[in-house]
Amino acid sequence: MKSCTACGFSLDDAAAFCSKCGGQLSAIQPAAPAPSRPNIGSTAAQDMIKKHPIGFAVAVGCSVFLAVLVSISGGEPKASTRDHIGERSERRSAADGRVPSPIKIADLLSDYSTNEIAADTKWSGNTVQVDGYVADIGKGIVGDSFVVLSSHHVGGRVHCSLESKSIAAAASLRKGQVVTAWGTVDGLHLGSVVLGRCNLGDWSDR
Repeated sequence: MKSCTACGFSLDDAAAFCSKCGGQLSAIQPAAPAPSRPNIGSTAAQDMIKKHPIGFAVAVGCSVFLAVLVSISGGEPKASTRDHIGERSERRSAADGRVPSPIKIADLLSDYSTNEIAADTKWSGNTVQVDGYVADIGKGIVGDSFVVLSSHHVGGRVHCSLESKSIAAAASLRKGQVVTAWGTVDGLHLGSVVLGRCNLGDWSDR
């Protein structure tokens, strides 16, 4: 007696087909197992470990150390570190962009008196520092504080539009006093060379 490999029904040894399910007995064969593939990578890795055990141990140690470091730091600097770096960069950029060139006020006034277009090309947008005599102190229409400087050598005036931190110093000035001021040249307006964002005192003492 033999059994149908499809449904398990008992059959005669000579039966070619299953009388219950109709399956052909000779065609019903168990599936052959898939041939196993040699694990080439594993073998190569084992050979490498055997040949270079110290190098393998160092590589594994470095990988573990990096993984721990990244997990602790979260992959980026802490917020306080980023803020500190950002603030330091902003301070440096602000300082670099506002380093004034010390010049004679007479040269600035003379350039604008000779040729305004050429003077704008040379000076407009640049931050300069000048020494001049106080010709006027006051406030504009919108309440902005200013100091006007002049030269004893050439005509013309430099109108300094003060930043808030220099207002207290301006309050103690008197006409005729020699003052150092630095700011950004904004061109010629109503006959005066304008220094915007102007500060009183030597830039190096700020």
